[in-house]
Amino acid sequence: MLSALHQLKRVRKGVRRFVRSCGYYPNLLEPRSINEKLLVRKLYPQNPLFTTYADKLAVRTFVAEKIGSQYLIPLCRVFSSASQVDLSELPDSYIVKATHGSGWSRVVHSATTENRVALTQQIARWLQSNYTRDNNGELHYENIAPRVIVEQLLTTADGGIPADYKFHCFAANGGVRAVVQVDQDRFTRHARFFFSEKWRRLPFSWGCSDNALPAPDKPENLAELLFVAKTLADPFDYVRVDLYSVDATAYFGELTFVHGSAGELFSPLEWDFNLGELWEMEISRPLSARIKRDQAWYLLTAS
Repeated sequence: MLSALHQLKRVRKGVRRFVRSCGYYPNLLEPRSINEKLLVRKLYPQNPLFTTYADKLAVRTFVAEKIGSQYLIPLCRVFSSASQVDLSELPDSYIVKATHGSGWSRVVHSATTENRVALTQQIARWLQSNYTRDNNGELHYENIAPRVIVEQLLTTADGGIPADYKFHCFAANGGVRAVVQVDQDRFTRHARFFFSEKWRRLPFSWGCSDNALPAPDKPENLAELLFVAKTLADPFDYVRVDLYSVDATAYFGELTFVHGSAGELFSPLEWDFNLGELWEMEISRPLSARIKRDQAWYLLTAS
């Protein structure tokens, strides 16, 4: 449990980062934009399932029970301590992910050319780190057990990394609506595109704006990808469901509850609020009182 002073420091730091990144002061009491709502969730996570399903190992059980284990990327190894790390028995290509943080991953295209010493040291650092405390990250990562998983590396027919389909899913009228984000060449020439469920290109950028690459074609299994994303999103008012598609076969990536750590800029800005309208976020009375107190203290002590 965070002390009141520690929480106030988190709020001040989170708000300042938000203003630098998004260009406007957030309304935490009555959030309207999607970034404002993401910031409220980041600073005040209300659902204990966020911790369970942000865990990249624990979430595999949820996926298997909800839609079937056929959607899981094959798991090679799990390391829970630095002393367990042995890369010698892994396949020639794989991806390493820390279960308790965001962005802590490393792609190994060829074990024969990989610097195993450097990778082993990197894994050890992840296992000794706390994402929330070390990076002012989302609070729901705080109590995830530090582990590192090794998964089979998914590749396309030409040996490349497949496109990453991120479904921003919003609860709506007893169902789920989705906005599709496609990230291409994430580790080299990163390009990002947004589409409606019917694959109509949406006229905005969010975070990554280098769209020099041509827009991707609609995946032939889009209907299945939407079904998987919406099924996994069902328990939440908003969640980002990350999927891959290789040879028309869908694979689960992860669930993300605070996209971009509530700090990615929209262009044009109006789309920040357009997407915010899709998210029917409810703020309980006790939480509203807590936010009001924190915001008052922030305004009084801000320099």
